[in-house]
Amino acid sequence: MKCSSALWRHLLARGQSQHAEFLTLGVKALKAHRDGEAGWRGWPFAYTLSALVEYDMDEARRELQYASPACEEELKRKFVKTNVYSQRRREVMQRALGAC
Repeated sequence: MKCSSALWRHLLARGQSQHAEFLTLGVKALKAHRDGEAGWRGWPFAYTLSALVEYDMDEARRELQYASPACEEELKRKFVKTNVYSQRRREVMQRALGAC
């Protein structure tokens, strides 16, 4: 699943509309992997959010809305790791909340 998110980000960065159908099918597959806890089974949370934020599509926004409770919960935590990776994940979650 990591590879799927990476491929989505690659295709989105290329900006070619010929991949829109492939991306749409990918986001629909993501919906089938919801875990019931605002995440997806097998999909890396922050990396998947990062791809969804970049994709301007109703299905992507619905998946961002689905994940928003987990983002809100994480951003409310008082103890925040200060390493660069934790900060990047928090920034992705903030962008995701702004995009849905």
